[in-house]
Amino acid sequence: MHRDPGETIELVVTTNRKVITAETCYNSHIIALSIQKILKNIDYSLTGVTIKIGNGIPALETYLKNSIIPCQTG
Repeated sequence: MHRDPGETIELVVTTNRKVITAETCYNSHIIALSIQKILKNIDYSLTGVTIKIGNGIPALETYLKNSIIPCQTG
C-alpha cells in the first residue's frame, strides 16, 4: 500500500544550527518516539536544540508536549 505524500510529516532536529537528523514520519506517535530517541543522546550543557515538525500544526504540538517527558527545559 502506498501512502499519499500529504500524509507525512517532516521532522528536523538541529543542534547549534547544524542538522543532526531529518526524518519523514507517518504519525504523531512515530514523531514522539523519534524525538525521545534523539534527545536522550544530547548533552544540554554543551548544545542548544531546535526541533522543527512539519509546518507547525497546533494539535500535533499539544500531543507531543503531552507525550514527551522533557529531559531538560531552559
